[in-house]
Amino acid sequence: MRMMLISLTLQACSFVLVDEPCDTGSVAPDPDTGAPPELRFKAVGTGATHSCGILDSDELRCWGLGDEGQLDAPSGRFEQVAVGHAHACAVDDGGEAQCWGRNDDGQSELTGSFVEVTAGGAHSCGLSEDGQIVCVGSNDWGQLDVPEGQYQQVVAGATHTCAVSEAVDDAGPSAICWGALQTDAIGRGRALSVISGTDWACAAYDDSDSAVSCIGESDFGQHDIPGDIDISTAVAGARHGCALGAEGTVACWGADDAGQRRVPDEVFLTLGSGATSLHTCGIVDDGESDAGEVRCWGLDAENQLSP
Repeated sequence: MRMMLISLTLQACSFVLVDEPCDTGSVAPDPDTGAPPELRFKAVGTGATHSCGILDSDELRCWGLGDEGQLDAPSGRFEQVAVGHAHACAVDDGGEAQCWGRNDDGQSELTGSFVEVTAGGAHSCGLSEDGQIVCVGSNDWGQLDVPEGQYQQVVAGATHTCAVSEAVDDAGPSAICWGALQTDAIGRGRALSVISGTDWACAAYDDSDSAVSCIGESDFGQHDIPGDIDISTAVAGARHGCALGAEGTVACWGADDAGQRRVPDEVFLTLGSGATSLHTCGIVDDGESDAGEVRCWGLDAENQLSP
């Protein structure tokens, strides 16, 4: 299992050695100034060497490496986007899932109506309005084998999936994982949310005595979440995590070998990362709306930091 998980992470790093120019797409310049127009985003997510976001027009835009169609986002209006290792999925304004990019294991074949989608190493999952989870793609580690039940959140790791279950009778919701990182529960108590990286996961609980519980690898300090961080605002990368503070500041922990913890001096509205990402992106708060410019930090092997 360990060899499989590490290979997914190292594949992202290996792009540093690629000399070919990356396919970053193009933006038409402003006819008056000749400069590219300012891009304003409402949401953002990151893969291994590409990133995608939802513009304030509700359209999708992707940048970075596009050798397997990662940048070929569908047209239309979208409400949520999730970026996997070399693919991505999004929920359109009609509630339908659409995916693009690498599809060697069927990870881009998620279809149906969902309130939330997530993309991992080579699989994708969607959460339906009635609390059911559907997963497609690689099942080498059982990451598609959703335990029976109803759920309120789902996140994909590299070769596993985690979710927060719905409350049953008097029992509060709990966070569980299946696949390569399998557990009946991450900690104890009433789970609020869960985040998941390549081979680790952490859950937030409504309990001051055990506010955060983590499982999996922590060689880079993935479990060492600062005590003042609210992980309900957090996102997980391959081996790091970042979370928003109350005033829009960002704190990161875990690995910093590619600059994953070197956050720009900005105030942010929201963050995005991915289970095999060595970078994170955030949307800058300009104090005027729920959209803003994107700032990214971490690995920039294929211009995945620059929309």
